[in-house]
Amino acid sequence: MYKNAGKHVISGLVWGLMLLLFAVSCGKGEINVVRAVDRQNMEMVVLRGDRTKLANFYDADFVIVGGGLSGIAATLAACSSGRGTILVEETDSIASCFASPDTSEYFDNRFVETTGSSKRYIAFREKIKQWYEARSEKQPVAFQPYFKTFEDFGTGNFCFNNDAAIDVIYDMIEQHIDRERLTILNRHKIVKATEFGERLASLEVVDLDNRVVSQVTGWMFIDASETGELLSICKTEYTTGRESRGDTGEPHAPDTASHPGAKNYFLAEAGVDAGADNYVIDLLEEKPSDTAAEKITIETGSRRLKAYSQITEQDISAEFQSGPRARFFEDSVGIGYSLITMFGSDSGVEPVIVPVKPFQIPYSALISPLYSNLIAGGRASGMTYVVSMAYNAPSVEWALGESAGEIAAFCAGYNLNAHELMNSAEDFNKFRERLVKDRGIPIYWYDDVSVDDPDFVEAQLKPFGEPEYHGAAQTLHYFWN
Repeated sequence: MYKNAGKHVISGLVWGLMLLLFAVSCGKGEINVVRAVDRQNMEMVVLRGDRTKLANFYDADFVIVGGGLSGIAATLAACSSGRGTILVEETDSIASCFASPDTSEYFDNRFVETTGSSKRYIAFREKIKQWYEARSEKQPVAFQPYFKTFEDFGTGNFCFNNDAAIDVIYDMIEQHIDRERLTILNRHKIVKATEFGERLASLEVVDLDNRVVSQVTGWMFIDASETGELLSICKTEYTTGRESRGDTGEPHAPDTASHPGAKNYFLAEAGVDAGADNYVIDLLEEKPSDTAAEKITIETGSRRLKAYSQITEQDISAEFQSGPRARFFEDSVGIGYSLITMFGSDSGVEPVIVPVKPFQIPYSALISPLYSNLIAGGRASGMTYVVSMAYNAPSVEWALGESAGEIAAFCAGYNLNAHELMNSAEDFNKFRERLVKDRGIPIYWYDDVSVDDPDFVEAQLKPFGEPEYHGAAQTLHYFWN
């Protein structure tokens, strides 16, 4: 029903030069055997010999990893620049990886369709509603008994099923596919990254179905995956698991740091031809009788970028804020609002709910100090584990991905890298104005100035560069009109 854009094939001469230039790799030596875990089918795909040679070459201005809500938002923002974008998704379909049958996971605040989100996210929600109306079906109802005492989160929740998500997302991106701005690589797993100086140059990906290795090159890379897949294969620093209270000073961090959840599997090689150039090995939960069976540990936790700044509980928690808003960030590129929900290890135990104030998303939390062309969107952004429990709300994930895509698009238009944009007040002012004026993305919190309000641009830009306006009001109202 939907087709991917044609791949951009790099000529042999250009590719030969690239092999010479991009000689520094994040991996270790030549890959003679490629192994990739297929999480969707819980199998290990093994490629050997000629199967490890690059079969296809894809090239675009922007490469986005992860086809969930953040990845879709980043894709729409990047494609709006008119430049080529490649979206790499490990599962068999974009959108389905974030549409869960557990409708309680879809939970947003009451401002998302007025003052609390961007034009694109509001349009996404409206299209979801229209999808159900056109079919005379009822939307799933979010069930969150934990939040019934919080007035900003108790009613009007929003959720959807897989079919609605897939149809609506493709409706929003189809024009970019048809115009060959967007190439979607479903069922592709990243296995290696190549760098050149302070820039990522290319990725090697395994086609899990056709069992070949391909190269994906780009000018700017965005990790919008749920688990920080791109962060895990290059040199940039990241964190996993829960930081300790001593590390972050967060009241709701544990006494000691804990490693991310992981599950052990064993490789079952029964019946595999040792000489085969490609094969799949089942991952077994129980150790087979062969005591030499190899154990594979698969992390279940997310990786979070060690960015220029890490957002902590103190930045957003109501306990630490005297005004109606969370900490003010001069480099804000978006906004969000969701409760911190800390689940314990014991099933059946109600979570600890930490109230927050409506918060901003700082640019410095999305940028890698090591690579000038790596941006983290969604759950891979620079934050602590405690903060990630608030940043997983749909509207916040969208805002993170959308901001990442807009950063890439702006940098490409002005021939800047992410570090240069961060360090140039003049360029960042231009970028801030573009977010507000051209994209309808709020970067400061109000409860009475929507994206369609005539005062939207003035109200959004006024606080920046004028310290006396940084949260001076005792309400979320537009207070200096």
